[in-house]
Amino acid sequence: MSIALLTKEIMKFPHANSNSAGLVDYSRAQLQVQQWKRMRPSERPGSRAGIWMYSPHAEYMFCRFSFDEARDATQSLVFFSSNTEFARVTFEELEETVKRFETSQERFERQLKEEYDFSGLEELRRMSTPLVVGLSPLGPLRPVSELQGPYKDVNVVFEDRDIERLRIMSQKYPKTFAEQWEHHIHNLLNELAWYYLDWCIRPHIGLYGGVEATANAMFPRHLESGANGLDNYLYRHFTQPDADPVSGLDADGVSDRIKDLLAPEPLSPPSSDYSKSVCRVLAYLIMEIFELASYRASESSHLQIVPSDIRLSVYTDRDLFRIFQYSRAFWQGVE
Repeated sequence: MSIALLTKEIMKFPHANSNSAGLVDYSRAQLQVQQWKRMRPSERPGSRAGIWMYSPHAEYMFCRFSFDEARDATQSLVFFSSNTEFARVTFEELEETVKRFETSQERFERQLKEEYDFSGLEELRRMSTPLVVGLSPLGPLRPVSELQGPYKDVNVVFEDRDIERLRIMSQKYPKTFAEQWEHHIHNLLNELAWYYLDWCIRPHIGLYGGVEATANAMFPRHLESGANGLDNYLYRHFTQPDADPVSGLDADGVSDRIKDLLAPEPLSPPSSDYSKSVCRVLAYLIMEIFELASYRASESSHLQIVPSDIRLSVYTDRDLFRIFQYSRAFWQGVE
């Protein structure tokens, strides 16, 4: 039997709309179509010649055929919309629904067990690829070959206990890391920290004029960003030693590692006060990322933070993206 799939464009029904479609035996289509034309979509009955499928209030509709192994004949057809709840759909010979109902928590836990890719790299690729030729998506302004990092052969900036402390202090109701992705998150955050030191801090080592002059060079937008702008907060943390210290953070240990990492051979190493200022800036940046990642995790029904929450938080925040857009680890991963 040959079949025809009919839509409103094909049938030109006076009452046709985008919420319906017909499937008929091609040899008997003309008679069946004439019968359907006299009725509203919601009132068209099925027959041996075909069936009219009506889905009210559906913005998008989809149709899927299944074929036999030889792909010579269709075996079934499923017609559904973006609003179809498969956990409430069944067929005559099925004892269960097409899909088992899952809470957001159950779905997230299942995806973790199934090793679903929560890196966020694929989402970044899709979001930064233009859907229409000529449109410029939000992506790095430099070619991929000029991205910085990864920094695999250097010591970490933040040890595990430092990251844990920043996570706790950054949120009113702290979300934990998904255990399967915790190592990845730690590596990603240290890559971002090293990138920031290399790309944003190192060029300003040795500037003359004191703390204020250095801060103005590092954060030139701090005045125009406003009182709640990121650059203003970073400027304040760099210039004011007592600005919102992170309770329980091993700031001296982090500062010492920063000092070692920023001590190139041709230059004199930065002072302890300088490295402590940089430590405060980096700590604030990581806490800002955590706060946004926690919110995104909640919006995505993630009970715990995964790398995609971090990457997409950075990508969708104008100020953070401006800072980290040239990090290779951000776009391409760490491992």
